[in-house]
Amino acid sequence: MDLISRRNPPLNRVGSHDGDSELHLSEAGVMLAVADWLFSLGAVEVRVHPDGLHMKHFDMPAWLDAQGFERVSTTGKRGISGTFERNGQRLTIHSQPGLGDVVTTIDGVDIEIEAKGGCINTRHPGQLSKLRKGLHEAVGQLMSSPRKDCRLIAAVPRHSETERLAERLNARCALASIEIVLVDRDGNVGLITG
Repeated sequence: MDLISRRNPPLNRVGSHDGDSELHLSEAGVMLAVADWLFSLGAVEVRVHPDGLHMKHFDMPAWLDAQGFERVSTTGKRGISGTFERNGQRLTIHSQPGLGDVVTTIDGVDIEIEAKGGCINTRHPGQLSKLRKGLHEAVGQLMSSPRKDCRLIAAVPRHSETERLAERLNARCALASIEIVLVDRDGNVGLITG
């Protein structure tokens, strides 16, 4: 199962994207890609905290199933939230605000990630603005995090617009101990450095 949702554009955006349809990497998709990246870095347990709207736009349990995770518990009214396991890795989905979109601990270091989604093949000014706004919001939320001694990461879709903005923000974010990662259409996560 793909992290990308293909959508027909509304009339005002027809022709302002590459390809036949708009390709959206939702906030839930970014969260799951980043969670998988954290597992590759050595995390054993990752907690994902989407809001209800994120879970409506992307079928998180179906994606986890396609990645080899098995549901071991179900919580919540709609049966989406719960705990999933794969080869000793545990991912918990629980819709609870104020905890960070994705959190884990690796080698004794707490990690908090704020994620935003967006259209990854757009040229439409409004959609480009939403991509920029998403990165600004993720960084702003991390700036106000009450957590101390925590690795803070902003995660957004990879697009030429977010790449340019991330490169411009990177030095200032580093002063605030905030890292930026970009998620591509295949779910690969790249850390902005330099």
